[in-house]
Amino acid sequence: MTDSPAFPRARDGLELLGQDAWNSRELHGSILSLDKVGGVTSHDVVQWVRRAMGQKRVGHCGTLDPMATGVLVVALGEATKLVQLLSADEKEYEATVALGTATDTGDADGAVVGRMQVGSLDEAEVRALFAAMIGARRQRPPAVSAIKVGGVALHERVRRGEVVEAPERDVVVHALELVSLDDEAKALRLRVVASKGFYVRSLAAEIAAALGTVGHLTALRRLRAGRFDLAHAVDADVVRRAAAGGAAEKAEIARRLLPWSRVREVVPCVEVGAEDAARLRVGKHVEGVEWPAAGDAVLCALSAGSGLPVALVRLEGGAIVVVRGFVSPP
Repeated sequence: MTDSPAFPRARDGLELLGQDAWNSRELHGSILSLDKVGGVTSHDVVQWVRRAMGQKRVGHCGTLDPMATGVLVVALGEATKLVQLLSADEKEYEATVALGTATDTGDADGAVVGRMQVGSLDEAEVRALFAAMIGARRQRPPAVSAIKVGGVALHERVRRGEVVEAPERDVVVHALELVSLDDEAKALRLRVVASKGFYVRSLAAEIAAALGTVGHLTALRRLRAGRFDLAHAVDADVVRRAAAGGAAEKAEIARRLLPWSRVREVVPCVEVGAEDAARLRVGKHVEGVEWPAAGDAVLCALSAGSGLPVALVRLEGGAIVVVRGFVSPP
């Protein structure tokens, strides 16, 4: 597939440490992009990172289902406070949809719950369908998902035998492209760029329904999450070996870390002077700072002197107020 604004190639500007980063200052807050393997949960990968890096505070930015592979962004230390911003970025996926069979999870890990005949697939019809799906829309996530209703994840309710329906949400499909069509196997391969909160499993079911049948995902790979793509990701198996004590694997992870001082490259930021930075660090509001985003978006405030984050902030009534503060690095 050729490069395009909707499906960009690897971002060359995202440079990593390229050195031994195993010191308290760099691990105070850093970000790691992983290429998740199939058959494990996102939580499993976070546990590997905790053991490998010797860090208690580790969080991931956007769950990947056990079957799925690809980019999983993980934040360490103070960077876990940035998960809200890192998760808000658009994401790009490649997926394979099998038509004619539905599962209870919407993917190949689930039990078959329905079958329907599939007519002859017409490439022009499928491309027209995809074009009509681009833009802002409402989507109902799968019942088997991590979405919480009443404080309980829906997948837990389903396992209890409850009949649940996920609430619809507003999502945006920025790009949707047919990669290949196999009429004999009744399968479609596609690439999609979508907003936060988008479920490719739901997209697969919607595509199948529009074609007069049912369907489910047989493969899902996240190619990109915001600025992070596969070109910058370390293989999750490397992290698993590092967690078991592998020295070479730990050195590889160190080379792939994005340090606290480079946060501005991956999240929206506003720069403040030394006096304002000192006020924000202790939770006081500041005025007179140029706001680079519309509305009340949350931004990361950086100290103009050090370039280090001081707080997550929001514009309220013409003043910048602290949403959450950061602890200074050692």
